[in-house]
Amino acid sequence: MLMLDLILKSMWYWMIHRGEKLEEYREIKAYWIKRLMEQLHISGHHYERVDDETARFYEDNPLLLIQAVEEGGMRFRDYDGIVFHLGYSKDRPSMICRVSDMVIGYGRPEWGAEEGRLCFIIRLGRYDASAK
Repeated sequence: MLMLDLILKSMWYWMIHRGEKLEEYREIKAYWIKRLMEQLHISGHHYERVDDETARFYEDNPLLLIQAVEEGGMRFRDYDGIVFHLGYSKDRPSMICRVSDMVIGYGRPEWGAEEGRLCFIIRLGRYDASAK
């Protein structure tokens, strides 16, 4: 099972917990490109992790990243779910949400997206209330 671990601030954590926030956003930066995406291998037979050079290229050219996804040269990693953690403390609460979809687009400012800026949008499915 492929899980993504994300740290959240209190406001966003509790909004997701209550079912009010249905998407999580991440900037289109090399770090997130490498964590969230895979690139088609030069042989064209399988996908592999994104290398540093490719990640930096797409960070500087997010519209080309969208094009690469549409054309099949890049795809989102197939995460089964996300483990959300409230802050960094040792005894922090956590919850597990399913990932229903990932796209690149403009998120909702009331849910934490920067207005007018492209970002990764992670659409959330139901969460497991039994998680720590």
